[in-house]
Amino acid sequence: MHAYDPAYVQAQRHLGSLAETVILVRSVIYLPPNDEFVDLATDLAAAPPAPSMSGELTVEVAAELVRAGVLGLATHTIPQLRRFLPKFERVITARFVVPFGYQLILASEGHTAELLALMPGQWRADWTFHAWGADEELHIQFPPSYVQAGSATATLSSRDGHRSWRYATNGYQAEWLHLADVAEGRPSSPSPSRPPSRTCCSPWSWPTAPPSRSGSRHEHDPVRQAARRRPSSR
Repeated sequence: MHAYDPAYVQAQRHLGSLAETVILVRSVIYLPPNDEFVDLATDLAAAPPAPSMSGELTVEVAAELVRAGVLGLATHTIPQLRRFLPKFERVITARFVVPFGYQLILASEGHTAELLALMPGQWRADWTFHAWGADEELHIQFPPSYVQAGSATATLSSRDGHRSWRYATNGYQAEWLHLADVAEGRPSSPSPSRPPSRTCCSPWSWPTAPPSRSGSRHEHDPVRQAARRRPSSR
């Protein structure tokens, strides 16, 4: 979903030398229990039983839990990680974090990536991606899953100042629009490298943030209202 986020897509176009000079990349995900998001977004006939971890937390069990965290949670940030670290040479740390989370530290020559997650946590949710280079810095604040709160806020900073982007369409919506265009055979289908040509925002979506007075440049959503509403859930 985050690979399609319009703010991240737009920031990629202005990275300059950051992708080549990046030194450290960090993803931090702190979320309430997933069931809370599901309960807010759906009407369940009956809540599923809460999972429990029984028995001793052996090395084998911890490894399986880390794997589950990578496949279920870290996978959303892998596209951003690969943008700056296409491959890595070694895993320095792979650790399970109680009650559910992970700490991963990956490295290649001159580059380090740190992936941190804790779930279930408490409100408020926090999901960020950060990339530091010698002269530039990218910070992305993603909205929590399941909510129509617009895109991430992406800020690119350098010695010359900073630029910031935020849009009314979120990554979920952009991804579904792309899938719809592919299914309907549109030759100009949106892709992760280009924001969608229309939006499917609902009436209760949060508005795009107003222009900043601190010197940053906020570029408002260029997408037009859709001729027909698209589904916005997963």
